[in-house]
Amino acid sequence: MTKRLVRLVNIASAGGVVGVLNSAPYSAAKGDIVALTRQVAVDFARNGLRVNAVSLGFTDTGMFRQDTTTESSRMQHSRHRWVGSVAVKR
Repeated sequence: MTKRLVRLVNIASAGGVVGVLNSAPYSAAKGDIVALTRQVAVDFARNGLRVNAVSLGFTDTGMFRQDTTTESSRMQHSRHRWVGSVAVKR
């Protein structure tokens, strides 16, 4: 009998890896998903289970810009840092 390969993909967030201003509960929850993904990958790799997490960041939309430009300069700095960290710069 052929061993069946199983894949599990969790949806996390960049906020689970680096902090997001005024978003402690969100970042903590997404950080838990990242940690759980790593642990399940270690525990079940020998059984053929592949586990990954897709960590999305901000999407630079009009609503995102409006929310961050009406906030403090610290939030604006966070937005520029996030957008600057994206490989395609958009």
